[in-house]
Amino acid sequence: MSKLTHNRKFLANAISLTRQRTRKDDLQIFATIHEKVEELLIKNNFFDGLPFVWIMSSILYGLKDDKVPEYKGINKDYECLSLRIEMNCEGVLDMTVAEFTRKIEWVTYFILKDVCKTYQKDDTFVAEHFNHLFQ
Repeated sequence: MSKLTHNRKFLANAISLTRQRTRKDDLQIFATIHEKVEELLIKNNFFDGLPFVWIMSSILYGLKDDKVPEYKGINKDYECLSLRIEMNCEGVLDMTVAEFTRKIEWVTYFILKDVCKTYQKDDTFVAEHFNHLFQ
């Protein structure tokens, strides 16, 4: 029996690997992006046939931009896929809200593309949703 106590499908937290301060608005920006991503995952029946029902991503504020997340495994009690990905935090305090939102969207795009690849899911809906990043 699952110990899941919420109905979220995609959550993220930020962990600083450096001494740089984080933005005061980063959690609000995460929440806005993740609500849209949750809708996208639900609408596309993403979790059908998968051994997990939600994704927990840790965004590591570091010194490089990873393109592929590191998988931490599936917590069977909570039916959660845990992963983490490093994001270069240089200059994020000077970014506008739009610039920082775009950076988090890129990180989210890389996460979803890789999860689709790893679990052999069609990723067309991911590319369509994040199409604005390529313009």
